[in-house]
Amino acid sequence: MHTKSLILSITIGLGLLLGVVAGIGIWASQQLQPVDVAQIETELFIIPKGATVTSTAALLAKKELIHNGLVFRLYARQVGLDRQLQAGSYELSPAMSVQKIIETLSQGSQSIWVTIPEGLRTEEVAQRFAASALPDFDPEEFITMAKPSEGRLFPDTYLVPRESDATELFALLTRTFQDKVELKMADQLQRNTQSLNEIVTLASLVQRESSSPNDMRMVAGVISNRLEQGMKLDIDASLSYLRGFDNDTQSWWSAPSPSLKTVDSPFNTYLYAGLPPSPIANPGVQAIEAALDPAPTSALFYLHAPSGQAYFAQTYEEHQANIERYLR
Repeated sequence: MHTKSLILSITIGLGLLLGVVAGIGIWASQQLQPVDVAQIETELFIIPKGATVTSTAALLAKKELIHNGLVFRLYARQVGLDRQLQAGSYELSPAMSVQKIIETLSQGSQSIWVTIPEGLRTEEVAQRFAASALPDFDPEEFITMAKPSEGRLFPDTYLVPRESDATELFALLTRTFQDKVELKMADQLQRNTQSLNEIVTLASLVQRESSSPNDMRMVAGVISNRLEQGMKLDIDASLSYLRGFDNDTQSWWSAPSPSLKTVDSPFNTYLYAGLPPSPIANPGVQAIEAALDPAPTSALFYLHAPSGQAYFAQTYEEHQANIERYLR
């Protein structure tokens, strides 16, 4: 009797367990179905840079494109999406099943993220785009088009269609400059006595001559002081700009040789006083803000130690002492 009861209990338990498993299976299958088969219109779904399957599932659920984030994550990992998820933009709809959404995400983004850091010159911006999966982009066409707008190719992270060409990307960067500088900073620009070209040129020097955002206003203050006193700026970055690409170091911004200080060019700030005629790089917002509002200082010199720390001096003697202390 005892044995029969045990067998009956086990049988009932197994039956319940199988029922639970079957119930979970039915529930999971339902979670894989479309949210709304009637809503076939697609919407743009953007996966941010650095997004994981977990964060993507949460975003899909928030936008009501899937029923359940957990089920999506488990299914995505089962089919290997976690190893091939690409940041970018996709056209999705609530009428798509989880399987269809994952197939779409696996095919690759229709748009890709491209980051343009602060302080690059036009040629480097072109290299950034050329290194991305943009089959219609011609770097030489971009350089020819964009070089006269040096300083106004706004550095930012852009989500760009894969089919973008040089004209479209040039328009995107300069339009962003107009939005974030000319429009948003309009009041500051109008109060300033310098022209927009002079402000952006100063900002480009500040960008290249500052090792951190904290230094920018002080570096802008030193440059402004030298300009007011008619001193030559003696900025190495301007020499690097006029030299161009350094084949020996494979860099656009390696330290210039002493012979460059004698090259007759308006970009030679060792030979000519005042600002260069145009920007030497494309500065970010912080550098432009520093150019608009330099720190009040009496310093006329600065240097950066190997650690990146900036040291400022009011006199040439103090500057030489800093050189001896921090650079030798």
